[in-house]
Amino acid sequence: MSEGRAFFEEGIKKLYEGNYQDAKVAMEKALEKEPQNAIYRTNLGIAMDGLKLKDKALINYERAVEIEPENTGFLYNLGSAYLQRGKYEEAIKSLTKTVEKEPQNPYYNYNLGSAYFFLDKFDTSLKFYIKALELRPNDHLWNFSTGIACHNSGSYEEAIEYFEKAIKLNPGIGDYYFALGNAYHCMEYIEEAIKEYEKSIKLNPSQSDCYYYMGMALESIEEYEEAIEAFEYALELEPKNGKYKQALREIMEKY
Repeated sequence: MSEGRAFFEEGIKKLYEGNYQDAKVAMEKALEKEPQNAIYRTNLGIAMDGLKLKDKALINYERAVEIEPENTGFLYNLGSAYLQRGKYEEAIKSLTKTVEKEPQNPYYNYNLGSAYFFLDKFDTSLKFYIKALELRPNDHLWNFSTGIACHNSGSYEEAIEYFEKAIKLNPGIGDYYFALGNAYHCMEYIEEAIKEYEKSIKLNPSQSDCYYYMGMALESIEEYEEAIEAFEYALELEPKNGKYKQALREIMEKY
């Protein structure tokens, strides 16, 4: 075993242990022996990410791709790093290459879809989200993300289907019921929306926006007392929120 490889294996061991500082030191020593080794370079980036050294981590991911520009694993690590840092255009460039090389990889499709999502390109995002779900259909978060993209593109019925699937897969997440309630609300299925908001609040009673939207739903069916109560709860959680104050003020003027 080469000396560089020995340091690398020590670094991998430390990464698995979550000891990022020692992993960083070992990977740096490995690179001193083999400076053109892309595997060492990308794992140094992972260690630096663990230490919140985001800029230095990104440099190493980029360097790994420079050394091996056709390696899908290195391209994916770089694309994911860009995605996490809000560099969505750069993420798309790297992740598009991974999907072109391995179109049946669900993770490559999902992350590429996410990059488009954060640029508000929801129709393009859906293309890759749906492909990811074809390959990995039982991921509750991916179903939820796909539902959000459908909702944002105005496809509320499809959004409901994905939210319901997410809830079926993981019924313990309040945000999923909140999103389902919003989709029903947009379709003017008010009673259904209120039921989902109530479920969301039960799981996450500190979700101020859920109280606000439930108040809006209740107001739309002239349940003014309950709507006022919902707006008041929202304001208790966020006393400085101007949107909540305005909603409460306006309904008090009517009621």
